[in-house]
Amino acid sequence: MEKVIMKPITETPNVLTTKLGESSPSDVVRLLRQTDSQMFSGWGGFPGFFDDEICLMMNKIAHIAHEILLLNTQVKDSMALNGVIVLSGCGTSGRVAFLVARAFNLLLDAVGLAPCFRYLIAGGDAALFTSREAPEDSVAAGIEDIAVATANVPRVLYVGITCGLSAPYVAAQLHHLITKNPESATIVLLGFNPVARARNVHIEGWDKTFADVVQMMLDTPKHCHVLVPVVGPEALTGSTRMKGGSATKIILETIFSAALGTLMRQTAEQHNRDTSEPKRRRLETSTLKVTPISSDVIRCGLREYEQAVRDTYAEPGKLARMVEFVGGALRRGGRMYYLGAGSYGIAALVDASECPPTFNATWDEIRAYLHGGYETLRNKEGNLAEAEGSTYFHLKWSDFEKDILPSLTSADVVIFIVGSAHNIPDSVASGMIALSSKVSSRGAQNAVVSVGRAISASAMGVPDISATCEAHVVTANMVPSILSPWTNPHDAVRHGGTANDTAVVDHMGFLGEISVKLVLNAMTTGGHVLKGKILQNRMVDLQVSNNKLYYRTLGIITAFTGRSETDARTALLRTLYEINGDVPEAVLSREIGSHVKASADAIARGIRVVPTALLLCVKPDLKVPEAVGMLREEPCIGDVLNQLSAKKV
Repeated sequence: MEKVIMKPITETPNVLTTKLGESSPSDVVRLLRQTDSQMFSGWGGFPGFFDDEICLMMNKIAHIAHEILLLNTQVKDSMALNGVIVLSGCGTSGRVAFLVARAFNLLLDAVGLAPCFRYLIAGGDAALFTSREAPEDSVAAGIEDIAVATANVPRVLYVGITCGLSAPYVAAQLHHLITKNPESATIVLLGFNPVARARNVHIEGWDKTFADVVQMMLDTPKHCHVLVPVVGPEALTGSTRMKGGSATKIILETIFSAALGTLMRQTAEQHNRDTSEPKRRRLETSTLKVTPISSDVIRCGLREYEQAVRDTYAEPGKLARMVEFVGGALRRGGRMYYLGAGSYGIAALVDASECPPTFNATWDEIRAYLHGGYETLRNKEGNLAEAEGSTYFHLKWSDFEKDILPSLTSADVVIFIVGSAHNIPDSVASGMIALSSKVSSRGAQNAVVSVGRAISASAMGVPDISATCEAHVVTANMVPSILSPWTNPHDAVRHGGTANDTAVVDHMGFLGEISVKLVLNAMTTGGHVLKGKILQNRMVDLQVSNNKLYYRTLGIITAFTGRSETDARTALLRTLYEINGDVPEAVLSREIGSHVKASADAIARGIRVVPTALLLCVKPDLKVPEAVGMLREEPCIGDVLNQLSAKKV
């Protein structure tokens, strides 16, 4: 009997958003509000965030993280750690791994503890804000990276993140640790598909599938843990930068906040017992021991995020105006630039980096710049502009002023992404005012996304079109800067938990960051909806840049044409290799990696791969140049397909 392979939930169209592609800005926001709520309400009959098995697993991982934090309490040299926490992923998952590792290393450093979080992303640091998805198919790169990250470290907590349980880069690392470090490593797989739907197809250059590795983990429960809450299909089919990225951030921050909050609670209690000593700026940890973490801690943290997500969508009209603002620019051929500050600015870098592979946006169509540049980013490879020799890796606001400002036109928009309206550093505020004036002088439009109450438009000299990310705990008097060290252990408890262990999530910007992420995702997704890049709820102008996207493309073609997968593959390969006739056997027999490379070459030649393949599948007698020409005359693929259908009738 032929084995039935169930479609991953992360690749399944969401029934709520079947008309996303023809939605108004207000409708886009409402649909995103509905689908994002599924992160907390659950989906189908699968376990979700609040189910016992998920909360218990998160609690277990938090306990292990707490153990590793304690191992390093007396370590002074970050190069001689007794334990490390490694977060790894590809694309959005790797970017979230970086965000979380960066944040917790800053927190540890602020209280005098050695930073012990490490991040890995397929393609290296350049993939943090550029599209470099092909490396996620590399088994060799995955093994090399994890070997370096865990070398000479006695204790490791590894979290491999892959929303669809599919990334070969992560599979290779999981397998390496299971076989090479079974006693010293605790190995966690984080994703959002049931294990039965892990990808079970051949991985090039390897003798295993991802499903094989998952089974190995299930057979090794002493050291391996599988955490797979189901949050439902994405609003935009397969676009795991949205719910997948948000859920990853929420889960990791809840787990590690619980671990670090417990350590700080212990320190505060110790301080309270010894009132003879003066208050310390640094944590006193020499006598601390591993302590249980209450199961309520995880649920409390998740509830905080749930409320933050609800409050983000509390005024949908404001967010709809921002969607229209961005969509208007994209429709008229304009460009969008983020000018961000702090961790919110890094969220903007991430959002911009995801638009080329998702919407086939050009590298200069949507870009982000960060106040302070690489000094703020704190990535391990440092200034990439020097290493890569490209202006694309210029990152500072001053780079925007030098490289971009002179070419701005009235078609372009610039959006400032900042923290609390009441807690903006003077250097950021003065820079915003100066740059907004210069942007306006070029005829381009400004807008602001802030956390808490909206920044005064009149004070900024920008149109009153700002979107406010309002979460009930994200206000100026409750969110200290993530860079500000606590003055004593009591402050640590006040911001990160309480002595009775009832609060977990530290209110140091995490809730504001998730709110900002949702707003940015809504703006770029909604903007491309208005530009005509979405059919129903599928991205039909994506880049076929890895194995996963190759199969996603075949699914898109079959879904919209009603043709077989064989016909879809023929149309795709004809597009990639510009074949006007039958596809030769020599091409059909090539590995998918070769087709991925051919896709990059086709894009470089100006071919919109997926729309062109759709046309060739609908009308096989079309020649490739004819299909390409039709899309140049009418960029909206939906309109071209409608024209072809009308001609048939």
